[in-house]
Amino acid sequence: CAALLAVAVLGFGVWSSGSRGAVVAASAGLAATVAIAGGRTIRMLVVGSVLLVLATISVTDVESVVRMLGEWVAPTVNQMVDSGYVDITTGRLSLWSDTLQIIENTWLFGVGAGGFDQAYRIIRSDPGFNISTHAHNEPLQLLAEQGLFVTLCVFGLLVWLVHLSWKGLGRWQNRPDRRYLLAGFQGCLVALLVASLVSFPFRLHSHAVLLG
Repeated sequence: CAALLAVAVLGFGVWSSGSRGAVVAASAGLAATVAIAGGRTIRMLVVGSVLLVLATISVTDVESVVRMLGEWVAPTVNQMVDSGYVDITTGRLSLWSDTLQIIENTWLFGVGAGGFDQAYRIIRSDPGFNISTHAHNEPLQLLAEQGLFVTLCVFGLLVWLVHLSWKGLGRWQNRPDRRYLLAGFQGCLVALLVASLVSFPFRLHSHAVLLG
């Protein structure tokens, strides 16, 4: 009952967020949690389901899938797309393209912490984002602001965290409660990583609590 209540609260939170990326991130995190906490059969079912979803998306129109998500959580976005105000990614593709241009010129040391907005103003190609302090993609913004060396260090830290949690899973084979806690941590991490591809979850203090 507690698990069902948690899923219901999660679903309501995702819906009320009005974010299409939140739907994908929450689904990925939930799938990871179930796969890690469950046994071999459950893992195979989760992996098979994920592969089936990915295969279905790959043979269909991706824009239709995004619009379907939009109809559920953010119907006004689809209305703006139909009216020609924004594209289906709400300007992210052009924002990422400009961010790559920043990285091309400052890939080694970056523009400095918090300097993305100033750098973006210089090379902005789309008026859709007059001011943007975030690239809506954590890896790209990290590389643009901090450079290659810091980015590699951060990714190394994430790999280390995953390694520690996997070791913990093996150590607590006979303690399901501890395994569920570790599975929940890894699921949260997966959700944050997926969300970071289209947003900036690691820059929100409420999310930083999960990593603390």
